[in-house]
Amino acid sequence: MAKLFNYYPKTFYTSNNNTSGVDAVTNIIARFGFEQRLKENSLTFYPYQIQDSDTPEIIAEKYYDSSERHWIVLLFNDIIDPQWDWPLKNDTLMNYIDKKYTANATNFVDDTNMPGHLIKASLNVEPFKTLLTEEFNGRKLGDITDNGMVTASDALAYQRYNDLSELTTRAIMEYIDFTMKPIITANPTKYDRLVTSTTGITWARTYNKNYFKIITTTANDGTITVDKFNIDKGTYLETSTSSNSYVTDAGESVTVVITKDTQTYYDYEVEENEEKREIKLLKKDFIPDVEKEFKRIIRL
Repeated sequence: MAKLFNYYPKTFYTSNNNTSGVDAVTNIIARFGFEQRLKENSLTFYPYQIQDSDTPEIIAEKYYDSSERHWIVLLFNDIIDPQWDWPLKNDTLMNYIDKKYTANATNFVDDTNMPGHLIKASLNVEPFKTLLTEEFNGRKLGDITDNGMVTASDALAYQRYNDLSELTTRAIMEYIDFTMKPIITANPTKYDRLVTSTTGITWARTYNKNYFKIITTTANDGTITVDKFNIDKGTYLETSTSSNSYVTDAGESVTVVITKDTQTYYDYEVEENEEKREIKLLKKDFIPDVEKEFKRIIRL
């Protein structure tokens, strides 16, 4: 990196109004870039999968015979921030996920066992039976029949919680998330067998992220793009799949399919990291001309 800035132009800068004269500093805001058509021409590059041991410098040394050419690796792939635009190593990624979701992991309700807990509550088994007498806005947490049994609707709600395809109403999700869970998690001692305290990475592997999945297909050249947009659970439940086709002013046939999907927060973070591994390496034959053009333009 040090040698790279030797080619940058100098500019004059006054850092203190009380100082007479000016300082000559490197103009680090000078910019050089590759034309988009060059980056999209398959004849000018070959695909590369970044390995855990790779850094831009290592790749540049390996393929361009000099670690100082790491800027070509980064710039050709529009990587502005090498720390966050470059894939994290596996152990670093695990630590990142754990820290990111630690706050979520402090006392969360174990949904997978809730149907069994409600059954125990109906049999007056401590501490679960307390669920049947807690009230929130006039409704008991485990609405029961006259003979003390848990109503099917509550038990089924928890059973369906882990299979979103089974959920049919927004009310069920809201009752779980906004009524039962807050009361349980706010009383971790009282509901000690209902509450799990664990690491952020375990939470991320347990809970799902909901999103729209928009697939755009251009028939003329076969281009397919996939975009994901995070949505809340209520929107997820009310969303159905749709598909629309149209022809652009340029005569291109385009199909847009909107669907919905879920994945754990853990899988989401891993997938986001893995997508950063796919980069393009400019073929070595172009390097001398690129460096020559860089030196010419950056000094203008």
